Amino acid sequence: MSECEQLQQCPIWGSLNSHVKYVWINNYCKGPRRERCARLQLLRAGKAVAAELLPNGTLMPARDVPARQTSA
Repeated sequence: MSECEQLQQCPIWGSLNSHVKYVWINNYCKGPRRERCARLQLLRAGKAVAAELLPNGTLMPARDVPARQTSA
């Protein structure tokens, strides 16, 4: 099975520093759930994708979301 065409530029993986991200990647980016990825479906539909949206459609807990940079 081929990997998702968005895998290399998908920002969610830079946000997760846990080994759990490889479970997500193996299931949603390289595995059987690839076409069910909520991020990919929104992207293909031309809709905005929330930075904290996980592939299964749930939002990453606030404690795991990196602080957003703001300009002073």
